Amino acid sequence: MSQPADPRAVHLAQTRHRIAHEAYGATPDWNGFNPVEKTLFVEEAAVWLRAAVEAGLVDRPPSRRDVIDQAAQQQRVTRARHEGAIEALRSAAEHVRLGAAVGGIPVGVRPTVEAWLCRLADQRLGRAQREAREAATTTTP
Repeated sequence: MSQPADPRAVHLAQTRHRIAHEAYGATPDWNGFNPVEKTLFVEEAAVWLRAAVEAGLVDRPPSRRDVIDQAAQQQRVTRARHEGAIEALRSAAEHVRLGAAVGGIPVGVRPTVEAWLCRLADQRLGRAQREAREAATTTTP
């Protein structure tokens, strides 16, 4: 049996076969059909699937280009999220180094400084996440 361009046709043929035999209480095994029968069922299902697509009842399968574009967009979003987290940590570390360079952070002030650094890191991470979301919603040319 030759593989159809849209694998949904095979699934449609198998499902139609199952539904057609529900009234009899037992469905013959799909693998029990010979290749010619399977081909006929799948070709008929492909025609029905095409009709459903053209009638607007079913979405067209994504093109290879659409799949590649979607993967690239997801990779950009993930990279932006990671870069935002890294920048937030880098910035917080820089502030700690700055505090140490001017004589250290006194013990009594340390909890306040740590809380401030955490808020700063959260703000920068939040900004990076917003930017990543915005990058995800923009379309690529």
